[in-house]
Amino acid sequence: MLSHLDRKLWRDLRRMKGQAFAVAMVMGCGLAMMIMTRSLIYSLESTRQEYYEANRFAEVFVQMKRAPNSLAARIKEIPGVRTYAAVDGGMGDNVCPALYGEKMEAGLANRMRARDAGKVTICGKFCESGDILIRDTVMPKIVAGDLLAIAVSGAYSIPESMNYNAFYKPAVVMVKNGQAQLIRRRETLADITRCDIN
Repeated sequence: MLSHLDRKLWRDLRRMKGQAFAVAMVMGCGLAMMIMTRSLIYSLESTRQEYYEANRFAEVFVQMKRAPNSLAARIKEIPGVRTYAAVDGGMGDNVCPALYGEKMEAGLANRMRARDAGKVTICGKFCESGDILIRDTVMPKIVAGDLLAIAVSGAYSIPESMNYNAFYKPAVVMVKNGQAQLIRRRETLADITRCDIN
């Protein structure tokens, strides 16, 4: 035989049928939304892949910068502070780090298996205090002639590039299946002065 408290509990539970139904509906809708979202993401990824393959569009954008032959004069170690390495690029062809502090990573494309040697700050050649591409990144020791690859630097770095201090914009190369193709040549003095009037 149910006690008075048990009967009261059952009455309360029956009164909460509406609330329980509402909770179940919310959970069901949430589960349905999660399934629909995952399906949408999969569909978008498939569509993107098909578009990239059909239009030979790059999925990853990597900026390549050469450590100049005069690199020895461009390595500056400040004891207790940091070591700077200047390369032949910078804020003129990749303004994102200087403009809004985008964080990037880099590797030595010609020595990808080299062991890390310590922290180094990669800076550009544009003679500005804000021309820092990557601050305090752990990398192998950079030597003259090394090829620095800044991964996932973004397609926007190409249209955002500028002739800062009248430097030439770099070439653009597309790579697919191990084959490289020049799709935009490096600028020359004629490109820089084409709008000048004699």
